[in-house]
Order: sequence, then C-alpha cells, then structure tokens
Amino acid sequence: MVRKPDIAVAEMDEMSISQFTLDRSAMATDWGAIFGGALAAVAVSIILFTAGSGFGFSTVEPGLSPTAHLRTSPSEPVSGSS
Repeated sequence: MVRKPDIAVAEMDEMSISQFTLDRSAMATDWGAIFGGALAAVAVSIILFTAGSGFGFSTVEPGLSPTAHLRTSPSEPVSGSS
C-alpha cells in the first residue's frame, strides 16, 4: 500500500480589515479609455456620414433641369436635355 504524504492544514482566526485604502492603479474602470473610445466613435461616425452624403449628392444633378434627376449610369442621358 502506497502512503500519501501528509497535508498540513493551518487554521486562521477571523481577520477584519479596519481601513480600506483605494489604490488608483487598482481601479476597475479606466475612464480615459472610455472617453477616448467615445471620441473615436463620434469621429468615425462623422467621417462615414460625410462620405455617405458626398456619395448621395454625387448622384443628383440639379442644375440640368428644374427637378433633380437621379443618374443610374454615366452614359444615361438626362431627360429634358438636348
């Protein structure tokens, strides 16, 4: 029969912490990263909105006729032009 090594068990009395100190490096929330991510999200949204508006406005030719016509291909003639 193989004998297992003895396991030492230490008993501890109840401990109480009288003063809690907050270490700034141990905070779970990094507010700088949160605000930086929000700022980056706003910047990307503005860039995408501007690009989408530019692409949308590039399909309309309001100067050729009284009403704006959508152009589906560059070779398609605009109605009302001679």
